[in-house]
Amino acid sequence: MKSGSQLEMRFNVGIDFVKAVKKTPMLIAVRPTLAKLAASMWAIAALTLFHASAASGQTWSWTFERVDETARFTSIAVDKRGNVHIAYTDGSYHVVKYAFGDRQTQRWYTMNVDPNLQNATTRLTLDSKGNPHICYPDWSSIKHAYWDGKRWVIQEISPGGAKEYTCSLAISSDGIPFVTWYQTHGSNNLAYYHVRTAVLRDKAWLAGTIDSDGEAGKWNSTVLDSQGNPFISYSRFPSGELKLAHWTGKNWNISYIDSLTNDTSKVVRGMGNCLRIDTQGNLHISYYGEKDLRYAVQEAGKWIIRKVDDIPPSDSWVGYLSSLDLDNAGHPHISYDDGGELKHAFSDGTEWHIQTITAGAGDPYRYCSIGIGPNNTIYISYRDPQDGSLMVAVGQPKEATSLSTTPRSISPKNN
Repeated sequence: MKSGSQLEMRFNVGIDFVKAVKKTPMLIAVRPTLAKLAASMWAIAALTLFHASAASGQTWSWTFERVDETARFTSIAVDKRGNVHIAYTDGSYHVVKYAFGDRQTQRWYTMNVDPNLQNATTRLTLDSKGNPHICYPDWSSIKHAYWDGKRWVIQEISPGGAKEYTCSLAISSDGIPFVTWYQTHGSNNLAYYHVRTAVLRDKAWLAGTIDSDGEAGKWNSTVLDSQGNPFISYSRFPSGELKLAHWTGKNWNISYIDSLTNDTSKVVRGMGNCLRIDTQGNLHISYYGEKDLRYAVQEAGKWIIRKVDDIPPSDSWVGYLSSLDLDNAGHPHISYDDGGELKHAFSDGTEWHIQTITAGAGDPYRYCSIGIGPNNTIYISYRDPQDGSLMVAVGQPKEATSLSTTPRSISPKNN
């Protein structure tokens, strides 16, 4: 276990960060290649979108902004001022980067966070002050990076063994980070395949295994309840089920969200899960089954599971990455990869609606993430299918129409 320092965080969103990055050599304030395309990095291109089953009457309109020349494994969040934060890797997976979209100046700023890594993925969240925090696996360690107002502070968590695939994190209201990851090998190099988590207490990371049942945690997501205790959703293989762990303050309470007993299809499920908690304390989660995208919500202690969209099976785990956020009315919005197409699914409380954001030509994976601003503007970060650049689709609501995908319920049993 490696100790880490918890420095004072003074990140003033939209002011101090812009001042700091303007002095940082790694900043890309305006790229010459982008300057040729537009007067600023806030270049916007309009595109006509089509519903999954029709070609007119959209309920959301989209514009597009090019942020950086290359990206994979994007993770986005929108702060209270409407500024946009994105963590991502470069095209080689070996550099973790960060982009900041200042809504006042309508400019993007990008900078390196950590170079010379193994094959990294990213997950970003914001603390109560709007400071960005990023977790990412670097093979032998899991790392936590945060902005302290002047620079990125990088902490190494539980070195030894191998950490791969995905990680997730959440920050309590008093600034305490919780980080979750998938450990594939122990320090003795023996196979491990378990989900682990760590919390920073008194400047030391306290790490432990949550679940050692099968191959648990390849896809995972973390949120905190009103008491600051973590909920962690995670996949479980080889059975192919979706589980939930909740820290009660004394121990882990582990249950199933979607198990093989829920329906007769017997297909694997739980891939690409993304967990959110609403203001009432109810849990919402998006995830993949083998051939579909699913959404589950916890109501009165029971999970209500719905099939959102049919999708083709993916040849890679990277093809199973969904992202979920809630709008001001508490309605869920999901960005997801559908065989190379980037899609946006949203529920109005009665029906699911689906839009295709980008076509599937070219690069097969979108590495997308969704965030919703205080005015209900939607931001979806993704890898462009044509040139691999980091793009952000910006969605504005339009008048609702009758075009929709009707939810199909999967009746869950008590687990």
